[in-house]
Amino acid sequence: MPSIHFNYGHVEFWSDYDPANGRWGNQKCTFDGVNKIIFVNQGVTEINIKDDVYSGWKEWAQFEDNLKYAPALRGTGGDPTTGSERTGDIFFTINDWKLQIDVTKTTVDGTLFSDDFDTAYYDFNGVGIFPITVSNLVRVVQSQAANDNAAIAAAVAAALDAQLTTINEGVKKASKLIPHNTDI
Repeated sequence: MPSIHFNYGHVEFWSDYDPANGRWGNQKCTFDGVNKIIFVNQGVTEINIKDDVYSGWKEWAQFEDNLKYAPALRGTGGDPTTGSERTGDIFFTINDWKLQIDVTKTTVDGTLFSDDFDTAYYDFNGVGIFPITVSNLVRVVQSQAANDNAAIAAAVAAALDAQLTTINEGVKKASKLIPHNTDI
């Protein structure tokens, strides 16, 4: 189903993507609130569940009166596990929403389940498909914030100094050819 069918008369979804000016075009998914279907648009060869489906739905829901429709998705993730690791993002279709996709033409990046059905994925005839095997035990490493660069640089320098000291001591002890007072 082409996205133009659902976005007829709404230049906001045809023009280039520019959310600051109320332009949501070039989306990879189209949302049918009446039938609770998320269509992956024709010609799309890859989608990211977080960026293209979940974020696209949030933008669509804010447009005009689309909040009158039942929410389509929920997400989890970002919870701390150990040290600097966090759980990965996992998304669920809710309220009987379904994602219609041609998995022979579109690759999926991300994890999507359904709260209501055995699968969140359906072909364009409405038949449930199981396109991927996913693990629900996802972990991501939290990166250091940009303002920690000085602390990171100091830690790296200290580690390098310690390693060079160890190497120099080993060279002094192991080599009869290098004078003992010369460092590398």
